[in-house]
Amino acid sequence: MSDESIHQRLDELIATNRAELAALEQQATQSRALIGENRQAFEDVSFALRQMLLRADRMALEHSQVLQDLRAEMREHRQEFREHRGEFRDEMRAQREALFAMIDQLRGGGGGPATAGA
Repeated sequence: MSDESIHQRLDELIATNRAELAALEQQATQSRALIGENRQAFEDVSFALRQMLLRADRMALEHSQVLQDLRAEMREHRQEFREHRGEFRDEMRAQREALFAMIDQLRGGGGGPATAGA
C-alpha cells in the first residue's frame, strides 16, 4: 500500500469515527434529557405519595378521635343504662308485687300459689 492510500484510508476512518462520535454525542444528549425527565417524574410521584400519606395520616388521626369520642359516649350510655337498669328492675318488682297483690285480692285475700313466685 502506498502512503497516499494509507492516508486516504486513515482519513476515511477518522471521518467515520467523527460521524459515530457525533451520533454518540446526540444519543448521550437524548439520554441525559430522558434521565432528567425520569428524575422529574420520580420526584413528582414521590411528592404525590408523600401528600397521600399525609392525608391518610390526618384521616387516621381524625378517625381515631371519632372512635375515642364514640367510646366515651358509649361509656356514658352504659353508665346511664346501669343507673336506669336498677330503676327499671325496682319498677318491675313493684309492678309484679302489685299484680300479685291484685290476684290475691281477687282470690279473696288468700296467700295461694299466685304469691309463691314473688
